[in-house]
Amino acid sequence: MPAVICPGACTDLSATGALTYLWMPGNLSGSTVNVCPNINTLYTVTGTSAQGCTATGTVSVTIASLPVVSANASAANICVGGCTDITASGADTYSWLPGGLTGTSVNVCPVVTTIYTVTGTSTDGCTDTEIVTVSVTPIPVITTYATNDTLCFGQSTGLSAGGANNFQWQPGGMPGSSINVTPDATTTYTVTGDVNGCTASGSITVNVYPYPVISFSADKMAGCEDLLVQFTDLSNFNDATWYWEFGDNTFSYLKDPLHLFTEPGIYDVSLTMTTIYGCTSSFNWQDMITVYKLPEAEFVFVPESATELEPTVWFYDRSIGASAWEWNFGDFLSLDNNSNLQNPIHIYADTGIFNVMLVVMADNGCPDTAWHSLYVAPNVAVFVPNAFTPNDDLQNPNFICKGEGIDWSTFEMRIYDRWGKQLLFTNDHETGWDGKYNGVEMPQDVYTWLISFIDIRLKKHNLKGIVTLVK
Repeated sequence: MPAVICPGACTDLSATGALTYLWMPGNLSGSTVNVCPNINTLYTVTGTSAQGCTATGTVSVTIASLPVVSANASAANICVGGCTDITASGADTYSWLPGGLTGTSVNVCPVVTTIYTVTGTSTDGCTDTEIVTVSVTPIPVITTYATNDTLCFGQSTGLSAGGANNFQWQPGGMPGSSINVTPDATTTYTVTGDVNGCTASGSITVNVYPYPVISFSADKMAGCEDLLVQFTDLSNFNDATWYWEFGDNTFSYLKDPLHLFTEPGIYDVSLTMTTIYGCTSSFNWQDMITVYKLPEAEFVFVPESATELEPTVWFYDRSIGASAWEWNFGDFLSLDNNSNLQNPIHIYADTGIFNVMLVVMADNGCPDTAWHSLYVAPNVAVFVPNAFTPNDDLQNPNFICKGEGIDWSTFEMRIYDRWGKQLLFTNDHETGWDGKYNGVEMPQDVYTWLISFIDIRLKKHNLKGIVTLVK
């Protein structure tokens, strides 16, 4: 029977019934021969018996047609994790490598770019091969970046993306690898991009924080110079820094500062707050604090040293900026110890040191006080005898100085004879001189005395005189 082979293939031809065999074409010998014809060929075999008798037979070898296999992929480019169908035609059966799959169409899910080889076989057993390449693109990794991801309300920032192409941002539907946004509130932006049709997404959050709303108060807004004011921040924003300016070239970083205004004037006070997110607001309260000038209290009095016999003192106001006066003369034994006259007169009821106080008030209500001490001295009197009789009759036996208004602790007395010899020096004003020198009685004569002391007005007295010693 005829043999069918594929082009380029070979087949064995066999004969029986004779002793020797000759095949034509090819001039081949043997009961079995292998032939590889290129075209359809009719082979004739001549068999010879042992007696030399011959006979012939024929066998045809037909060259079958080779199948022409073609293959393609429903999607020649897929993303990692994707699948595609690869399909072959032109044969009767198909075998795919790698994978060992069979069938006209198979579904493959390669993780890397892969070349698939399909072998198609015809009904005659002839084969053909074809390849199909499935390219696998990795899923892109999209990176995002913000010029500043922490904003204050109304500020803008740039957003950028990389790692893919054909970027699209949401919200807003803005295209491009770099965009500029001004969100009204904290917003998460999502960007989608692709590489060879493989898409991926990235996101970035832009935080939006409010500006501090500044409000503050003071425990007093007007007063006299050296005005101590407690300022209080009312914004209720604890995560911030504070910068106060008080209008007098001073400042503070405290939340609730205590400030002393030392000069009169009208002051603007401003507060600048910066949150931990860098959002800064300022508020300037114009003419917030008024500091009034103090009057300057001062007075003089005449006489500067009053006495027990002349206790009347005239007081004269020398204040600046005063419109009201309140005097206290320090004379607490007097029923008339106070006055609201500008220039009063007071009669002191006793001697001593008196602390006089003047409180003045300006039209703006600011006070000032002045103090001065005034001394009303008692009378000062000195009594020195001009003779004494140390003769044991107990009548004027000693020369003694007496008086009032004297500070006796400062008393000194010296006695001299007519030739200038000092006969006595004593601080004892009560004993005086007994008319003796070194225990010896002095004769009747005229003697010179020197007496010194300080009175209770702190005035020093140096007195000189003579005394007659009478026997």
